Order: sequence, then structure tokens, then C-alpha cells
Amino acid sequence: MKMRNRLCTLVFGEIQLKAPPNNDKEKKSTFSTNTDIKTNVVDHVLIFMLQGLTGNYKQPLSYSFSEGPTNYVELANYIKNVIQELHTAGFKVLATLCNMNSNNQQAIQILREETSSRCSSECFFVINDDEIVPLYDPSHLLKDLRNNLLTKNLQYEIGQESGKVAKWSHMQLLYDENPGYANNSLIPKLTENHVVPMKINKTEVKYASQVFSRSLAVLMGYLAEQGVLPAECTETANLFLFLDSLYDSVNGSRNKDNKHKPLLGPVTPRSVHRKTWRESLIALESMHFINNRKIESTTPTIQGWIATLKGVQKLTTKLQTDHRITSFWMQYLNQDELERFFEAIIRQINQECYTYSLVQQFQMAFREALVRGSISVNSSSSNSDDDGSTIFSKYMVDIQEFGVTSES
Repeated sequence: MKMRNRLCTLVFGEIQLKAPPNNDKEKKSTFSTNTDIKTNVVDHVLIFMLQGLTGNYKQPLSYSFSEGPTNYVELANYIKNVIQELHTAGFKVLATLCNMNSNNQQAIQILREETSSRCSSECFFVINDDEIVPLYDPSHLLKDLRNNLLTKNLQYEIGQESGKVAKWSHMQLLYDENPGYANNSLIPKLTENHVVPMKINKTEVKYASQVFSRSLAVLMGYLAEQGVLPAECTETANLFLFLDSLYDSVNGSRNKDNKHKPLLGPVTPRSVHRKTWRESLIALESMHFINNRKIESTTPTIQGWIATLKGVQKLTTKLQTDHRITSFWMQYLNQDELERFFEAIIRQINQECYTYSLVQQFQMAFREALVRGSISVNSSSSNSDDDGSTIFSKYMVDIQEFGVTSES
């Protein structure tokens, strides 16, 4: 395996396990690797996955069960130990990737604080003298921003546009207008699941990315200029245009049309990505949400975007200067493959009859997903197209000694 193919990202996430009807609650004593058997109820599982930055591969590494979400102190230790094991196995972890739940944020903060005694940087933490860039998944950041916009207005400055305010009510006006001709709608794919707050699935990413699109923004802005919608709708349209470009800049892949949207192409020394990130950081730093009482509020989502853009700036520069990688696809910096793996496991569990315990069902589903390579199967609810990546198993890391169960 060439050195450039050993460059990788450590992706991790957690799902909640739900016991089937009439199934006894699971106890840690059914799987615990510790001599001190506990009887707490198991309802969460944390999974770590290795994902290549240049090599076209991904590999689920380990899982651990817990009662409730994994404690952030334990999570920080898991991250350190997994990275150390991967380095021992010959891989070079350059970044971590996760969603922005509170435990993930606190675990990353612990790792940064441990690094602060040696260097002062918010863009990375250090393990075994190696700089690791923590990133948050762009799709989840986009979804979280949408969820905040459902209940609060967003004030922003983009370029020369200052003091502008985006409102979700403008989106509802466009949906109610339903522009078209001869019973042919210009927004046929826009449904109440995209627009009506009570109908929106707050955990589904695809509904957010489909709303924050260039075509929808252009239509809203045009109708506002023509007087069909209120003039202030242009302020929301301009935010949507900004978010469309921002999301494209961190979501490009070989399977997407980058001829008409250059930001979906690879990051190169001559691409527009770095210019877009610099300008986007200025805009993001001006943003704040305003609630119904006209009181400004800060949300982790905006800070997550800022941290992630600073992180990808550092990471892509490091790939170019330290590893001579001058063309890089941003598709390798998202959680899509981990999400697909979650879906494959849940699908397998749902297919099983309830003659096994929930823990046993998960363990069998985990193995089944590995054997069948279910992770490479595209899902209708995933955030991007399947990139054809493959699972390999001979590099499976055994990390049972610090309490994480591995399956090969």
C-alpha cells in the first residue's frame, strides 16, 4: 500500500438501539469485556470507521455499546486510542469526522485542550506528534442550519449586502404561490416535507440540501423582483444562493456535474474552492440568528461551519505541501459511507426474527454488512451518490484491550 493511500480520516458516529416489541431489555452482562459486570440497559452503539483520503476504500473498525450516549471523556479516549492503533498499523490519520452533537463537541474540545500546552491552534489537535484536523459533517451542518432557520430569522452580510435578513416564511410563501403554467409547476419536487415546519423530518438531511439549491433561490429572487413575492424575499434567495455554493464547495465528487458547477470538482491549486472558503468565512462570521423577541442568539451550527472551513483549508494545504497531492475530492470528507453502514445494519436487524437478543442481532448485522459489502450499496436517503468505494478487511484493527469490541 503506497504511503499516499495510507492517508485517511477517522469517521465516527452513534446510533440508538431500540428493542423489538416483547423483547427483554439488554444488559451489559451479555457482552461486557470487563470483569466488573454491570446491569445497566444498553441502548446506544458507537462505531468507528476508517476512510481513505486518496485511496478508494473505507473500513468499519469497531463498535462499543453503552447506556445512553457515550460519555465525552470516554469518547475522547476512544478517539486517541483508535488513532494510535491505526498509526501502529501503518495508516496516517489526518482528520476526524463526525456530526456536531454535544458529546462530540466536548470530546474534540478535550483533545484540543490537551494540545494547547504544546501549540495554540483551533484547527487541529496532536496525537503522537501528528496533527489531526477535526471536521464536522457538512450535510449535518446544513440540516442543523435549516432546523434553526425554521424558528428564527438569520441576519447576515455577504459581500456588499449588509444587514440582510433571511426568513423561513419566505420559503412558505414560495410554496404557497406554486408558480407554473398550464398546470405545470416550476417547483414540482418541492413538497410539504420540505417546507411546512410540522411536516419536516428534522433528522433527514436530503430535505435541507434540496431546499438550499440554486434553482430554488433563482426562482424566489426572480418572483420577488417581479412583485409576485414580497421584495424582501430576495434576501432569503441570496442566502440560499450562498448556502448552495458553500455546500457544493465541500461536497464535490466524481459522480457529480462539475462542468456547470465548478465547486463540485476537485480541489486544485487553480480551483475556486479556496477563494470561496475565504469569502464564506467572512460571511459566516457575520451571521447570527434572531428570535421572535428580536434577541440575537448564537448557535453551534455557525461555529461548526467556521471550524470546518478552517479545517478543510488546513487539510487541503497540508495534502498539497506535505504529500504533493494537488487534486483532491471533497467527497472523502463526509459521513455518507458511515450513514450507509448504519442503514445496512438497521435493515439487517429489521429482517431478523426476534429469537436473538438485540445485542446479538446487532453483532450479526455488523458482520453481515461487512461480508456483503452493504456499505457500497446506494441508499435513497443518503446524502450523496455512491462513489464505488470498497471495504477491505485484512487491515481490521483489534482494539479490544481498551474496551471496544471489534468484529472481523
